[in-house]
Amino acid sequence: YMSDTLAAPLGLYDELWRNYYFSNPSPFLGYALSTMPPVPVPRVQQLGLSTVGWPVEVYGVAQGFEGSWHEARVVESGCGCVLVRYAELSEEDGSLCQEWVNLATRVRPPPPLRPLLTAELVRSAPLEFYFEDAWWEVSYEGRTDGGGHSVRSVQHGAAHKNVPDELLRPAWVWRGTEWHVCTSPDEEDE
Repeated sequence: YMSDTLAAPLGLYDELWRNYYFSNPSPFLGYALSTMPPVPVPRVQQLGLSTVGWPVEVYGVAQGFEGSWHEARVVESGCGCVLVRYAELSEEDGSLCQEWVNLATRVRPPPPLRPLLTAELVRSAPLEFYFEDAWWEVSYEGRTDGGGHSVRSVQHGAAHKNVPDELLRPAWVWRGTEWHVCTSPDEEDE
């Protein structure tokens, strides 16, 4: 659950994110979390989200970027917000984009690196797909004849075929101080 009280100052993108979040709940809302033990994050990493130089992922809110997570580093912090420099998004002059974002609503630590498990590759399972320099929320559709995978964007509906294993990862959910893997909606979360 996310409070609708956000730390000031709110930038345009944070206000867009707030409006989007509260009018469009997560597509993974209601999905069960994995029965696997959660992945704890060391205390130093929990505190590091606002530390200058710390790696983070930032949720995209601009039109066309909804449902994407972008790698970035913290440049500056203050008042519940952080200035991030994106690893892959560039300005017209070639410099890397920077943006003030709300720490509580759009920033998370990088998820653990681990390959997908065969059990996670079931129809409609939520996954993340690395495409155009970001991780996108997708739904698994199955194996393709070429040996890859077929996935569909949750927010945009675009289908992607023959996706190799290395461009897919579990759909990670950050719950306070731990990572959990989001699983199929058919599973019960007890």
